[in-house]
Amino acid sequence: MIPSVALIGMGGIGKTAIAVEFAYQHRQEFDAVFFIQADTQESIAREFAEIAQTLGLSPGDEAHTRCTVLDWLAQTRRKWLMIVDNVEDVNLLPTMTPATAVHGAVIITSRRHELLSMDLVHCKLEVQAMSEADSTELLLKMLASGHQPVRDQDSVQGIASALGGLPLAIRQAGGMMTQSRTGPREYLARYNSLRPDRSSLPQDIGQGKDYRYPVSSVWSYSFAKLASEPAKLLGVLAHLDPDMIPVALLQPLDTDNAHIETGLEELIQLSFIRAGYHMGQKFVMVHRLVQDAYRRFVDEDMRSRGLVQAAELLSAYCCGRRELDFFTRARAFSLLEDLERFAQDDDDRDALAPLIAQACKRSPYVYAYSSAQKLG
Repeated sequence: MIPSVALIGMGGIGKTAIAVEFAYQHRQEFDAVFFIQADTQESIAREFAEIAQTLGLSPGDEAHTRCTVLDWLAQTRRKWLMIVDNVEDVNLLPTMTPATAVHGAVIITSRRHELLSMDLVHCKLEVQAMSEADSTELLLKMLASGHQPVRDQDSVQGIASALGGLPLAIRQAGGMMTQSRTGPREYLARYNSLRPDRSSLPQDIGQGKDYRYPVSSVWSYSFAKLASEPAKLLGVLAHLDPDMIPVALLQPLDTDNAHIETGLEELIQLSFIRAGYHMGQKFVMVHRLVQDAYRRFVDEDMRSRGLVQAAELLSAYCCGRRELDFFTRARAFSLLEDLERFAQDDDDRDALAPLIAQACKRSPYVYAYSSAQKLG
């Protein structure tokens, strides 16, 4: 079995951050670091295709591409690390890593606690929530870095305690206080006024009975405070692939690209999204819990506008004249079709139907490829 470790814990607890930080701290020990976003079969296929392209391996269909990459990993003398992130179906793990490899190692992150009792990895670590002391220290550091004076440390500690040690929620609370110049006492009072009954929380935040974090109040407060442009952007981002959203995809939302950049920067400051570069292109990433919370907590009109705008962007991406490789266009079409699952009423479905039909008509070969991928 290949050397491997699994980091297991609820969403937002920091599993991916730990894996990425390890890769950064030990970057001198590896010749290559690969990142597999493993929440869906489509994302897995996309990641292996990109790895094959990066390694200069011969292209082929999905099965051929994956086998070619796994063979390279098994046989190469170069030292490599693979991060397999956000595994939803643990039974797919053996298909994503080579059975043996002399010079490789794997880090897996997953919310699936059943992985703890399975013999798929060498070492399994359950990631726990931050202590109240560490949570308070993190929040104080965020406020200090934002030049936010703290005169009431008891309220800071109260916020840290209420958020139950969830790093994602703490970062968003700190970002909101810094950005809006809201003091800890005022924030805590507003947070407590918004705190819902446990029965009203989204079932897919956390892991059912393991859910201990009243983070919905953080999101309710933060969404309400967003300015118009960042709110519009987040509405679109809440319906797209959370991991690698090209900033270029968002440009049609505004003829003045500076507005897009300003809105994205505010979302970054509030810890709703992160930004990065891949192969010379700027991308943004949004945590799945933020997406889920947005779709649940914003008002119906705002949610529906975000859904339709996301569909319009993807439809234009599929049908536009811009030169795109076949895989990228097929991926965009797959995402467009996937938006149907977010439709909550007939108005949503009626708005999506012509956009999907237009993409089918303008890109028939992409439609056939996307359908075949889903069947296969």
